[in-house]
Amino acid sequence: MSRQLLAAAVAAAVLASPSLDAQTGLSARFDTASARSLTGEFAGFVFGDPTYLVLNVRNAAGVAESWVVEGGSSGEVMRAGWGPKPPAMLGQTLVVQGFPLKADAALTVDVEHPSERMLAAAKARRWIHGFEVTLPDGRVMPFGARN
Repeated sequence: MSRQLLAAAVAAAVLASPSLDAQTGLSARFDTASARSLTGEFAGFVFGDPTYLVLNVRNAAGVAESWVVEGGSSGEVMRAGWGPKPPAMLGQTLVVQGFPLKADAALTVDVEHPSERMLAAAKARRWIHGFEVTLPDGRVMPFGARN
């Protein structure tokens, strides 16, 4: 095999790698140029690929609305200190730093048995990719990719 053909094969393999596709997937669905903060009461946790938090966030009128925080894979969040069981924080206030869903992004609820809150949040497009969560005790924990 010639060097040129080998170089072309390696370049094609690198360009088709899943890690590059995953990076474009984040910026394709979420506005990675507009990080925002979301504060709400912890209402649910789904451990998986990806892992999700559900928060009840008060809108401008003071009404609680369900928001879904999409995080990293089970392996990513476990390395960051999250476990497969829901944290014992139900009703406690969390602050999430993340990227909002783009207006034209496709959205699917990739959970076997989604809660009513998750479905309502998806229907209203109240969905954010969270990269950092501040816990009630002040600890800051990674939750997903930043870029």
